Amino acid sequence: VIILFITLSACGGGSGGTSSAPDAPTNVVSVGGSGTVTTSWDDVDGATSYNMYMSTMPGVTPVETGSDMSMGTMKYENVTSPYTHEMGVLTAGTTYYCIFTALNAYGESAASEEVSAVP
Repeated sequence: VIILFITLSACGGGSGGTSSAPDAPTNVVSVGGSGTVTTSWDDVDGATSYNMYMSTMPGVTPVETGSDMSMGTMKYENVTSPYTHEMGVLTAGTTYYCIFTALNAYGESAASEEVSAVP
């Protein structure tokens, strides 16, 4: 019994799943439209949800919780691809910069490449 426990522990407990945060989203594309910005990305294996971080300044970095416009970045949780922002949240003619992260039970991925678009 002890040998079996040690063997299962060494290979991740025999669960067959991963025990780490997922990879960052890839192939992120953002397109400005008439009053909208739509962004899409490829699904990430093992991801259970995605976060988007948006700013009007380049160099977006993840923020810890909720929205933090005092730092210039807003966090949107549980977004799906494609994700569309509409006017009311966005200002026409303003460039918006976004990054995305993938999440699972083990944590949050590194950030995707930064993309931008103008509604």
